[in-house]
Amino acid sequence: MRGLDTLVELARRNADEHRAALARIGGAKANADAAQATHEEQQANEARVAVNDPAILATLDAWSRHDRRVGQALSARCAELGRREESARDELRSAYVDMKRLQIARDSARQRERAAASQRAEVRAAEAFASSRHPVAA
Repeated sequence: MRGLDTLVELARRNADEHRAALARIGGAKANADAAQATHEEQQANEARVAVNDPAILATLDAWSRHDRRVGQALSARCAELGRREESARDELRSAYVDMKRLQIARDSARQRERAAASQRAEVRAAEAFASSRHPVAA
């Protein structure tokens, strides 16, 4: 029984570690998504300004190539973090299932132990009752 308690505790800690990892990845993904949204907003603002200013419009092509590379890098980072987040969710789900499986095994073992102890107590009570009704001749 003690072994199952230890395994349940280890599984709980493993699930907690996976939960923390998922939270860290989720935070990084949220930051990357915010950076990408900010980048896209700046991109739209620059395009609006360039349309109204011929001097800026002339440099827009060079800026937009650089900006496109930055946007692609942000997009790739968001996609990578999305994949890592999905993987972390799967690992957390698996760790949680393992923990629950071990908890069920532990609880079943405890229930079997209680039933066996109850049965032993009933047998002892029956034996005690039987011996009190039929005293042994000395």
